[in-house]
Amino acid sequence: MAGRLPNPFPKRAAWQKLLDLDQTERKSKEGVTLRLSRFSPFALDPDNALGGAKFLIDQLRYCGLIPGDRVEEITIEFRQIKTQHKDESGTLVEIFDTASSERA
Repeated sequence: MAGRLPNPFPKRAAWQKLLDLDQTERKSKEGVTLRLSRFSPFALDPDNALGGAKFLIDQLRYCGLIPGDRVEEITIEFRQIKTQHKDESGTLVEIFDTASSERA
């Protein structure tokens, strides 16, 4: 008997129910701004950097941290910040309510 392919959608954990409550509140607002900050000693071309973010954005949507990835639901900001050492490399993901004055 052939093995089964893994389900592309992760199983829902109990903690995700809390995210669902937040998601319900967020849907009533105008949308969210997703800011992705890439820290690295070298910069990528913008099209390569944003294309590489698709998987991350989809996962944020699947787990309910963002309402969706359609133009009406999200604004995406992307920044590249140069670091001195490879050890300082990483990605910072920030999610803001569009109507919030908390954004910097």
